[in-house]
Amino acid sequence: MLLVGLGERKEFAEAAFRDTVRATAAALKELGAKDAALFLADLKVGSRQSAWNVRHAVLATREAFYRFDELKTQKKPPTRCSARSLSRFRRMASSNRP
Repeated sequence: MLLVGLGERKEFAEAAFRDTVRATAAALKELGAKDAALFLADLKVGSRQSAWNVRHAVLATREAFYRFDELKTQKKPPTRCSARSLSRFRRMASSNRP
């Protein structure tokens, strides 16, 4: 379980949401987590709908896990989420469509 502080409610807007998801994903990557459930997409972010939250959570997570190693001679195997994690996230994303 990873607890994340969000700061003051009145200061929590779009940029703070993206930064929070990016930092959470970076922490999970650093910890070597193989499976995670992200509930940050359920937060109220300004007047945004939940579809916006899911989209930006996916983008920020992908950004945190991105690694360019095509030019390296000794490549490390990529960190992969389990199939269970991906299917759980897909279900969450499809249930939040307007």
